Amino acid sequence: MNQTGFGREREARKSPNVIRYDEMTKDAQYTINYENPSLPTFAAKEYFDDLFGERFDDWKSMRCALLSPAKKCAFVTDQNKQLIDTLESIGAVDVMQTFRSRAEAVLEKEQVNLAEIEKSPPAGISEAEHYNKLIRTRLLVEQIESSLEIAKRLVIYATPTGKFNQLPRPLAINRGLKDFIKCDLADVFTALVHAPRASENCLLLNSEAEVVPLLLKGAPYCMFSLNNQEYNAARNVITSVKQYLDPKDIEERIDAKCDKTLRYGESLADDISEHFITECVFSSILLDAESTNDRVSMNEDSSLNIFHPTHTHIRQSMPISQKNQLKKALQLCRPGGHITYVSNSLSHLQNEYVVQAAVKEVYIEHSITVRSVPLHFIPFCLPELNFYTESRLGQMVVPDMGKNFGPKYVCKLYLE
Repeated sequence: MNQTGFGREREARKSPNVIRYDEMTKDAQYTINYENPSLPTFAAKEYFDDLFGERFDDWKSMRCALLSPAKKCAFVTDQNKQLIDTLESIGAVDVMQTFRSRAEAVLEKEQVNLAEIEKSPPAGISEAEHYNKLIRTRLLVEQIESSLEIAKRLVIYATPTGKFNQLPRPLAINRGLKDFIKCDLADVFTALVHAPRASENCLLLNSEAEVVPLLLKGAPYCMFSLNNQEYNAARNVITSVKQYLDPKDIEERIDAKCDKTLRYGESLADDISEHFITECVFSSILLDAESTNDRVSMNEDSSLNIFHPTHTHIRQSMPISQKNQLKKALQLCRPGGHITYVSNSLSHLQNEYVVQAAVKEVYIEHSITVRSVPLHFIPFCLPELNFYTESRLGQMVVPDMGKNFGPKYVCKLYLE
């Protein structure tokens, strides 16, 4: 055992291909205080400094966090004693225990509140105001119950705030499957918000590999359709997940699609086949919208960076593309169903504008009535995350030096 408690197999080791510049090397001295203004990361930093410098009081701390390696937690898929002992040796704890205990306390309080509202309208408010308050409280209670159902099946170990001990290596313990997945706690937050109910038919639009195993494990009675812009991308997500979860179960519960009518920048066609309308309308949709993906934009100098000169037109039209994608998702959702909208951008005003604009337009164009689901209980139940306090429709995880997760904006919508 080494000084951190890891056995040799568990010890986290750096990749031999990583080039490291020590503090006083010639290369380090050459690059200090110098950034190439032609690189997309430089353009991203300039843009974010102008946009967020005055909007966030603690932008400097957030900027440092974004430029630092993101903190990871361990999503345990096989609870073996060796793994749990190793995680506890670095101070990691199961954050789902905290979430469950706090959420149960909030649920009890809100159930009492709902019973009071259902008895009679409070004095001094109109019938319409009372109805809106009643519906929002019901949605809140249902959301807490759904989140608790997901949390019961998840084991998520994270080190305390301010600690950055490196996680051990996952090992293939049972049937060749690795015993935990390194993930962003903001993705756990997304899964807890989306929280599909038992037996729902769930559509995952452009979802990455991180959130998919959380939903598969947390909602074992749901069927999933994974629709990415490229079919191979969807298959790659499924292949990745098979390292950790039962391949047979995955093949039975999730299928990969690449439906052209759901691609960014394209309208939902009027001539969609009758089969598509009758067979592919979902009660639960998770939409991972394209975004500036702020952490990647500030760190990755490649053509994939949205601030690369070849992507200027995509970046400029992004709010419209996001709105159109959310409108399509709303049209594909059954009445009584829900859509979870996700963005990896700190642009809070743009995030909430997209939701407001899409909801307004589907009401005008298709008479679809949508309500936002209250999520204000989440920051209290997940204290390991740092949340932006001015959110109105959704909740946004913002990175902090002590809680370096995200960024992630999540808004849940309910169709009446």
